[in-house]
Amino acid sequence: MMCQGWRLGSLVVYSCLTLLLSACGKGHSGWDSFPIPIYVDASMMNNAATRADLEDGMSFWEQRTGKKLFDVRGAWNGANQPFSGDVSNPDSIFENIVYMPPSWPFAPGYVGMTVLKPFDSGQMAMVMINPNTAFCNGDCAFDYNRTSLRKTFAHEFGHFLGLQHVADPSNIMYATSRPGGTLNTLNVDDHALQSVTSGAH
Repeated sequence: MMCQGWRLGSLVVYSCLTLLLSACGKGHSGWDSFPIPIYVDASMMNNAATRADLEDGMSFWEQRTGKKLFDVRGAWNGANQPFSGDVSNPDSIFENIVYMPPSWPFAPGYVGMTVLKPFDSGQMAMVMINPNTAFCNGDCAFDYNRTSLRKTFAHEFGHFLGLQHVADPSNIMYATSRPGGTLNTLNVDDHALQSVTSGAH
């Protein structure tokens, strides 16, 4: 699954293209166990405000499932990109990772991209954040001209877990994110969330 977001006026719009094989196809999709080990770009780990938004984005999902979903293993220190091949449909992903590519390989308006890559016994995933986006941190109070990094993380982690877009504008997986960074007023499709997290252990 390749998920994207772009800015439209004061709104952030997300779109998702499926790269995973469908249920009727061959191959594997979904997480086999939780928590999922994940690495984070060193620039994010070393920025207190960015790391707080990242942790809030993960906690948003963990609070709703009542279990630990993510196991942050530390900073990604790889000298090269964490994938091989084409970033939109990589041959392989070396580690589950959240990072800001040194140069943004997608359209400049996209604020985030999540790619899930299935293989025979599981899958790997990477969340990419556009370093050229004007982000705000925390609640983004009265900051209507920048994109909430906290909401971007939360939305992309929803795709990371396997959730799709919904029609409910109050849901974190709605295709358009309104200004502000508060997460506690946003809803989740509990049935869909349970379906992507209950099969693993």
